[in-house]
Amino acid sequence: MSVAAQPLVRDDGPLSPWWIRGILIVMAIGFSGLAATTMLAYRNAPPIPARTVDPQGSTLFTAENIREGQAVFLKYGLMANGSIWGHGAYLGPDYSAEALPQDGGKQRAIHCPTAI
Repeated sequence: MSVAAQPLVRDDGPLSPWWIRGILIVMAIGFSGLAATTMLAYRNAPPIPARTVDPQGSTLFTAENIREGQAVFLKYGLMANGSIWGHGAYLGPDYSAEALPQDGGKQRAIHCPTAI
């Protein structure tokens, strides 16, 4: 085999210890940011009212109803539902953003005809 066909092999030895230090520093900063964001999300979460009433004073739902709904949300893995609904905006028009207010208006007309 000719000298020109030989691979250039030059071993400078192991990587500098600063590579590992740099990776560890970046990971520590990244995970610290994630931990801080998580703590802020829990600290600044909206309060759950003990009871929500309509203008006549009838109970619409309670804090227990909200917690039960959250349990169902987590049980069936509905966290990805927003990703599914929002994905259409990447590929074309987001018809859910148009349909939801229209549906809300129809529901208001059905359930509260005097409010319109």
